[in-house]
Amino acid sequence: MHWKSSAKTGTLTVREMEAETALDTRIVLGSGGDPARLEETVSEAAALGAHLLSAGAQVELAGRGLWVPPGRGPAQRRRALTALALWEPAAAGGEVIGPATLPPLRPGVREIHVGLG
Repeated sequence: MHWKSSAKTGTLTVREMEAETALDTRIVLGSGGDPARLEETVSEAAALGAHLLSAGAQVELAGRGLWVPPGRGPAQRRRALTALALWEPAAAGGEVIGPATLPPLRPGVREIHVGLG
């Protein structure tokens, strides 16, 4: 409610605002070379992806030997969680998913890096 405008006009006025940030997200997983960090990276990416998908966002996953194309809803959640559960970055050999191999980000899509370092 915009109370000041409502008081001036004598009718209730609602102020609609556009979201400040996009929810649609590409999650990029880093292997970091530390096997102990792998479980933490997978858990972090899974929690973030599940949260964004439950909020209606479109989510894409990318990493060494990992790519789940953008999607929404329960089927995308299942695809993403399955891919993360089976992900073995060390077994991916030299295949590195990175800016040169990923499709460019669509307008309004943010990129979040998880597990780098």
